[in-house]
Amino acid sequence: MSLFARMKTLFGRSALSKEIEDELNSHIEMRIADSVAAGLDPDVARRDALLRFGNPTSIRERTAAIDTVLLVETVAADCRFSIRQLRRSFGFTTAAILALALGVGASLAVFMCVDAVLIKPLPYVHPNRLVDVTESSSLLLRDLTSYPNYLDWKRLNSAFISLSAWTPTSYTAKTALATAQVSGTRVSDDFFRTLGVSPQLGRDFYQGEDSPEATPSVLLSADAWREWFAGRGDAIGSQIILSDKAYTVIGVLPEDFYFAPRGLAQFWTPVGSLNKADRRRNYHNWFCVALLREKTPIDSARANLTAIAASLSKLYPDSNAGKTVRVVSLADATFGSVTSIVTFLFGFVLLLLFIAGANVTSLIIVKSRGRSQEIAIRGALGASRARLLIQFVTEGVLLAGAGVSSGLVLAILAVRSMKAFIPEETLFEMPYLRGVHLSFHALTFALVVFLCLVAVFSAAPMARLRSSRLQADLSVGTRTIRDPGWRRLISALVVLELAMAVVLLVNAGLLGKSLYRLLRVPLGFSPQNLSTLTILSPTKTYGTPVLQAALEKSITETIKQLPGVIGVGVGHLPVSDNRPETLIRVLDAPFHGEHNEVGYRVTSPDFFRTIDATLLKGRFFSESDDSNKPPIAIINMALAEKYFTGQNPIGKRIGNADLSVVREIVGVVANVREGSLDEDIWPALYVPFNQAPVTGYSLIVRSSRTDKTLLPLLVAAIHRLDADISTYDLVSMNEEIDRSESSYLHRSAAWFMSSLALLAMILSLIGLYGLVTYSVSQRTWEISIRMALGAQRKAIFELFLKEFIWLITIGLALGVACSLAISMSMRSLLFGITASDPSTILVVAAVVTMATLTATLVPATRAAFMNPVEALRGE
Repeated sequence: MSLFARMKTLFGRSALSKEIEDELNSHIEMRIADSVAAGLDPDVARRDALLRFGNPTSIRERTAAIDTVLLVETVAADCRFSIRQLRRSFGFTTAAILALALGVGASLAVFMCVDAVLIKPLPYVHPNRLVDVTESSSLLLRDLTSYPNYLDWKRLNSAFISLSAWTPTSYTAKTALATAQVSGTRVSDDFFRTLGVSPQLGRDFYQGEDSPEATPSVLLSADAWREWFAGRGDAIGSQIILSDKAYTVIGVLPEDFYFAPRGLAQFWTPVGSLNKADRRRNYHNWFCVALLREKTPIDSARANLTAIAASLSKLYPDSNAGKTVRVVSLADATFGSVTSIVTFLFGFVLLLLFIAGANVTSLIIVKSRGRSQEIAIRGALGASRARLLIQFVTEGVLLAGAGVSSGLVLAILAVRSMKAFIPEETLFEMPYLRGVHLSFHALTFALVVFLCLVAVFSAAPMARLRSSRLQADLSVGTRTIRDPGWRRLISALVVLELAMAVVLLVNAGLLGKSLYRLLRVPLGFSPQNLSTLTILSPTKTYGTPVLQAALEKSITETIKQLPGVIGVGVGHLPVSDNRPETLIRVLDAPFHGEHNEVGYRVTSPDFFRTIDATLLKGRFFSESDDSNKPPIAIINMALAEKYFTGQNPIGKRIGNADLSVVREIVGVVANVREGSLDEDIWPALYVPFNQAPVTGYSLIVRSSRTDKTLLPLLVAAIHRLDADISTYDLVSMNEEIDRSESSYLHRSAAWFMSSLALLAMILSLIGLYGLVTYSVSQRTWEISIRMALGAQRKAIFELFLKEFIWLITIGLALGVACSLAISMSMRSLLFGITASDPSTILVVAAVVTMATLTATLVPATRAAFMNPVEALRGE
């Protein structure tokens, strides 16, 4: 029975049993016929035949068992032979497994990120029906909304089952054992019901628990539960002090819960009492999340809320004119630009996987050409095509299995290393990165890659199983003959490898140059030797503007006395937030109800001097600019250019939306980059701390000391003044820039693409080197004849060099064309350069040309210096 038949019967026992039973009955009938012919009674003859053959069930079972054993032995023999073949070609096996491990490992690692971002649903009951709802205007696509607007949206909409509000905050948490600054979120009472999240312990907020009259309560994240209550079940009902206010713990959120737009917040509290600002309709400090009704498309919900926003803008023109609504899926709001980055990276690693597969396929073709006589002899000795096919499939399974298994290990190690090096702040802002791991989807992807590789690796040697091919290989003996069909196939694979490598190199160059431009974007200040931390003073102790101003002065004077301190400033931390926070009106200028949104920054007198900002006109603040003096302001150049075009802003007056506060402009500073490095700079209004003191602000210190030694001294000095003052986010300015989302994403993408491009280039050069070597080996007879007839070594060298220069040129041209098409689609990831940057393309072309020519020189030189006598004797 053939191997295919055995494999078929292994999974079709009923057919095998019937076949055995039919054969057994045939033998019994023949025995009966012989006995009757010998003179026995038919009944006696049947009884005798049955006794001689024995139990038919036992015979069927023994026969089937033997067949199974033969199948297992055949497969085991094929595996042993394949392992011997791979061990005999140790260099080929090592190169193939290494190439596959790199290609599969990189693609699988990125696929785990794709799984966490694009495939795996958000950890909510109805993730596809959850939407992010914010305000929008011509100036700002995604803006926060006011709490009064949220209440109107909630009351008037017909598209949502529920609409919930949330806003980030921070608390000073106190228990009997510890005090620390913690992240928190204020939410409406139906927030978790909108998400479909139930606490793993305790209860959710009940309806009305977000009202000012309700007893303050808090839901803990699983991490906060372990950190503050050691994971005890009796934490429910306990009290914790958050910013001098007692909250009752009512529940613990699930282990896998995260709300990425907020990050990994630890304490979730109801809205409770609204301060004076929150009650204003022009104070935008709230986000919204909503659950769509069943079968309600997002477009319908957007139209519904847009109509509501239009009616509100008519009712409240002073605060809502020009405002509309933005409704997108919560998944889009959660992942944002990360989706496009991960998608592009996955596409690029698939190119690397293709290069690795093509490289190994080329090696297999060369190796199978060397085994042509072995295959021909086995065929001549009676091995069927099916038998040879099974052997090649077995070798493909072992080789692909070793490569995919090695790649799987590399992917796991790479993901663990990546997660270990991700800054805590980045994990806080992108908590879904914690879900990057080896999942069922990743294993399925690995299995698909394995099956594809097996199919490709088996196809190359199988193509030689034509009878005419076997006869030719058997008749040639040891003579090397030209095999143009195979050489053309390998050439095509190498051209594609080079083209894909060029695509990766060009895009890696674009991302690298983009990162270079991003990190050298003008900041408007000097980040060197700046140490920063955030201060939050207890409202209970410093509840009046006078006390807040006095505390700020005490802190700055104390810090100035520390050794090595050059300057101390209080204000808005640069490269952290670029969101407009207030509306202004320019006095003595036409006003038609426009919404002039600008950044509102409270700064100390030495703030600009400390960060080394440039004063363009007027003066900085001084200590005498306090509440007893007329209100004043400093503006940045962006505000001056937008609202005072062609004018001198010094002495001009600017007020808030209702002109209840009017300030005189006393200075203009150069633009300070306050938001992300790749964002436009917004107009900013700076006011003196002594005229508008606050309880929370950033302390910025310039010194001659290192950050690691200075930051602990700053905290100690502040706590000597008052131990209840919270200090957190201790970081140097350079670290703040490096850990910003735009910087981190661009840097990660550039480094990853550079690694992929380097691997792709190495694999492509190996493939090209193998092609030239194979071509030389295939043309040994021709080269020897040419040299025997008088051909010079230079002519032989030029023969190979010219041939492969054409391949290199085709691969380079194809790669440049493909890279231009691909890079145009990733323009959103670039900064400061175009997708068709000519310098990048020229540099890549030069590097690829030099590297590929170098890869062809060694085998071409070997061909030129071949000894024709020895070569002909070997043939």
